[in-house]
Amino acid sequence: MPLPGGSSDKIGNRHELWWTAACLVELLDEGADSISIEPPGDLGDGVEFILIRNGSREFHQVKRQVSRGEGWTISLLKSNGVLDQIAKKLKDALSEYHFVSTIGTRVMDEFAQNSRQSENFLDFKSIFLASRQRLNDWSELIKAWESLNEQGCYEYLKRVHIDTIAEDLLRNQVKAHLGSLVEGDPRSIANELVVFALDSVNCTITQHSLWHHLESKNLRRRSWGKDPHVLAAVEKQNDRFRDSHRNEFFLDHLLKRPISTEIFDGLRKDVTERILVSGEAGGGKSCVLFELIEALSADSIPYLAIRLDRFESATTTTILGGQVNLPGSPVPILGAISKNAPCVLIIDQLDAVSLISGKNPDLFDTVNDLFQESVAFPQMRIVATCRGFDLENDYRLKRVISNQRFTHKILEPLAEADVRAVVAQFGFDPNLTTEHSSYYRTLCTSAC
Repeated sequence: MPLPGGSSDKIGNRHELWWTAACLVELLDEGADSISIEPPGDLGDGVEFILIRNGSREFHQVKRQVSRGEGWTISLLKSNGVLDQIAKKLKDALSEYHFVSTIGTRVMDEFAQNSRQSENFLDFKSIFLASRQRLNDWSELIKAWESLNEQGCYEYLKRVHIDTIAEDLLRNQVKAHLGSLVEGDPRSIANELVVFALDSVNCTITQHSLWHHLESKNLRRRSWGKDPHVLAAVEKQNDRFRDSHRNEFFLDHLLKRPISTEIFDGLRKDVTERILVSGEAGGGKSCVLFELIEALSADSIPYLAIRLDRFESATTTTILGGQVNLPGSPVPILGAISKNAPCVLIIDQLDAVSLISGKNPDLFDTVNDLFQESVAFPQMRIVATCRGFDLENDYRLKRVISNQRFTHKILEPLAEADVRAVVAQFGFDPNLTTEHSSYYRTLCTSAC
């Protein structure tokens, strides 16, 4: 049965087509200049397409997986002709080679990254080939790449990129990115892009020709970043978030926590992309987010803040967004508003989806989809909070924090001096016993 718009479902679950769709979306979003599908002659031999970006030519080869558990070893890359293709394509000094798969090639990936981290080959050799195992791996690569000497191998590796991405993550990334750019069902639009690409073999696709094709199918540009109704909905949601916590505070000012400044500085300086703050119940996690919001507002950094304990069940991120009156998933909406500039998605009370004590554990998969969608927006940062007890005892939360590469920060108890200062502010004796100090610390941190 054809999808809406008239094209049959050619994209299916084919990894190479979803990767093609991902690069076509980059073209739509002005992240690339053009793309050529299976160009004729030696230029297109062994690759899916060539992407032109900032004057550089990128060759993209997609290999879905291998049957052997160790992934793409040097010997498999050699026997499948990948190394020979890389050597041929990188003779042009302005070219790069992207090897894409659901399963990684550890040795090639590490060597490629290490080569870009080195000033020259001597540094590369002394720093990254110091162990016996690394020397053995290097010798195997040199032997397999028989057309190159060591210096040549090092130079080529600087322009090799290993893109390892799981199928579900790739699909969610494409759909989220498309959702911020084009009106309509993202999966159907992804399929339409791929159909157009397959019909354009040996041709060059530009941003203009791609948008022209979509418009001919009545698929129009989405302007969430300029839509006053969308901007107002985001602002209203952020106001709701702030008000929901402000009503819980009994102090007329926030107690400054060092971790708040640490988080903000890390986000601003691109030290960390995803941060999870955990602590005891009532330990002040929401106060930390409140401080972060004030800092983001002062620097005019776009953000969207949500409390997971306020949501009902939602099977998709679009339904989730609808519960706070957003026209789509929170991630692509925030991405569209930020216009490729830094922005922050704030998720309070991740423990609400915990299997241990969460109000709505069925919402976990949808929240995980939010994390996956955010990959489509490289400038988007995430800050989440979670009760320490749930994080320690829920295997799903442990796994998602590990897989989604969160930096874990533990919120320490409020300093004794701060507790005494608050007690004195209310006219009580600040010389507290241990028992009273513990009581007032809990009271202060839960109400900032």
